[in-house]
This record gives sequence, C-alpha cells and structure tokens, in this order.
Amino acid sequence: FTDQLVESRISADGETLFLATASQVKSTSCAVQIHRVASDGSTFSGPIQTCYRPEHDDSKQGMQFERVATTTLFPDLSTSADILTAVDTNGSVLLYNLTSDMLLAYLPARIEQDVLSISTTIQEDRLLVALLQQTRFCALRYNFASGCVSVLEGYYQKFDYSGELRDFAWADENLIMWYVDRQGVNVVEFQFKWHPDNVC
Repeated sequence: FTDQLVESRISADGETLFLATASQVKSTSCAVQIHRVASDGSTFSGPIQTCYRPEHDDSKQGMQFERVATTTLFPDLSTSADILTAVDTNGSVLLYNLTSDMLLAYLPARIEQDVLSISTTIQEDRLLVALLQQTRFCALRYNFASGCVSVLEGYYQKFDYSGELRDFAWADENLIMWYVDRQGVNVVEFQFKWHPDNVC
C-alpha cells in the first residue's frame, strides 16, 4: 500500500491482518479505506470513505487535517472504518463517526508541534485515544453512551526517557510506550484515573 497506515489489527483467530489506510490527509480530498489480508493470500478492500467533511458544520469551513487514525469496531467483519480521529491544522482534535456521518466531539486542544502517532482502542463502551509527540502525549476518553469526553489535566503528560522513541499503543486501558537504546528495548507503562463520565 502506498497510502498512510492509520490502523492495524490481527483478527481474533490470528489468520487475518486488518489494515486501514488514508490518502491525501492534508487536503480536502482526504479519504480512508480498509483492507484485509488473509493467511491464504486472499485480500479484501472496502469502499473508499471520505474523511470528515467541513461543509457539515459552517463554523469549520476550510478545515484541514495534519494527522488521522481510524477505529473499526468489528475488524473481522466490517467493510469500512467506523470512527475517524483527526488533528486539524489548529491543533484541535475531532472524533467523527464515519458510519453515521456525525461529529462525536470537537476539542480545541491547541496541540502544538508534530503529532508522531495516534493510537486508539475500544474498551467496553468507551473510545480511548492517545496522541504521541516527541516529549509528551495527549490522552482522552469518549463515552459512547453519554457523549462525554474526559481529558488529562492540562491535556498533556510529559516524559523524558533515554533511548530512541519508537512508538506506543494501548493495552486495555493502559498506554505502553517503547524505546530502543544500546541496552535493548525499554518499555514504559502509563495508567490513568479518569473522572466519572456518565454525565457531562
């Protein structure tokens, strides 16, 4: 695939690789598409989905994205991605339901500097999102039932570890970050205590 990888999963039986890719992320032509590659060599590609369309909200005309990620609720069965997480050129974070064509949340986080990676996961009825930068990350939690969004106090968690930062990912409700140095791989785990979010 020549497009940007924005989601990757392994099927429940371990036989299929699920991927979502995005093209032209920084333009109004931004689009995403899912793919499945089975162990027998067979492949599947879903329909091309347009990213969040600014015309649905007049206050956000002309919005462009800096980085996106998708979250697919049932990667073993789905033909398309469900949720788009995006950081726009103003540093704001959007959660957009591609399936129902609806904006879930818009956070004016004013994220500065480049976002290196976005990691998302579904835990019960909540979406967890983390946005990685070189020396800090932003994490948030969206409650599908109430529509409430919880964020870290001050939005960010700073970190400073020796070694080369490689990537990070959610493991249940914990965030795992890994580095490489001359001693090998170092793993750091972050745990969060979120505020109640059944009522906004």
